[in-house]
Amino acid sequence: MIKILEVIGKQDELSDCSFIIDEGVMKYQQRIQATFKLNSNKLSEIYFKSNSMLVQLLREMLQFNPYYRPTAKECLQHKIFDHIRVAGLESNAPFKINIDADRNEYKFEYE
Repeated sequence: MIKILEVIGKQDELSDCSFIIDEGVMKYQQRIQATFKLNSNKLSEIYFKSNSMLVQLLREMLQFNPYYRPTAKECLQHKIFDHIRVAGLESNAPFKINIDADRNEYKFEYE
């Protein structure tokens, strides 16, 4: 979590952390933010030679709050892909893809 926050920057407790329901997780996240120097421009610094629209898409995909992250479909609609998009060839998958990590028995243990 420290490495992620070093890259994506300080998070606002009211909006970015609103999805955290476990008090211990919230305290841990607060402790990290208080202990480490976090800034929000790290992606721009790391990828300073990259296209700014690509960095913007990456920033959106790395949103701390999962409810603010774009879906895969929304990412593919990003303007960075406008020059290669062929609307007539796009279609939705005919079925939902499930991966093992989504099953309850594979939930991460944090202790």
